Amino acid sequence: MYPALYKLFSNENIPQSISIIGIDRRLMSDMEFQTKVEQSLATFSKISTDDESGVEKFISTFRYCQLNTANIEDYQDLLRLVKMRETELNIPENRMFYLSVIPEVFDVIALNIKESGLWATKGLNRLIIEKPFGYHVKSACEFNKKMIEYFDETDICYINHYL
Repeated sequence: MYPALYKLFSNENIPQSISIIGIDRRLMSDMEFQTKVEQSLATFSKISTDDESGVEKFISTFRYCQLNTANIEDYQDLLRLVKMRETELNIPENRMFYLSVIPEVFDVIALNIKESGLWATKGLNRLIIEKPFGYHVKSACEFNKKMIEYFDETDICYINHYL
């Protein structure tokens, strides 16, 4: 994913003033996370990474937040980080949540995004859900019903490997 974002960033197809926050349950510093992103670019990028200042500018957009998906307080920490970055960069409150997680935690993550205030912005919100969220049409429809309890259907994008 990072090489694809780098290509968009390099071609100025996404804002140059952007904040990308990686989330996982493991403890990691911003610098450690940025190093992982840089290594991913070096290994997988199909466009040149010879422009060191361009790579550095891209890498500087990344931050990291440790988060237990079931702990609402962790979402509050994430909200503080998001707001801090929006203020630092003077960027609008347009937020995209990209979930690439096991299907069993989609519900709790969706609820906590909503309950924590992360979804309450003056700008646009989008929820992108990757992975299988259904094994057939019926289960996918049931999953969609749950998601639209929390979010407007027009704000949800699904990337499903099976349907």
